[in-house]
Amino acid sequence: MANMFYECDKNGDGLDEDEMLKYLEMNDEEIARWLRNFDIDKDKKITFVEFFKAFFFRESESNFPNAFAADYEGSN
Repeated sequence: MANMFYECDKNGDGLDEDEMLKYLEMNDEEIARWLRNFDIDKDKKITFVEFFKAFFFRESESNFPNAFAADYEGSN
């Protein structure tokens, strides 16, 4: 998982909107959703630590897929 993340985060400062658009082929809505759900410090970048925390430390594993489909707060 880390290798895949860092393949997209070419400069190592976190995934920004341009990298998400280019390497993950996300649209504007998907990028906004990821930033809302994973960008803990709200710097408009998702670091591996932020992604890892979102992936492993949500209330339950069943909530994680909802980060891709809806806002986390409204997914329960």
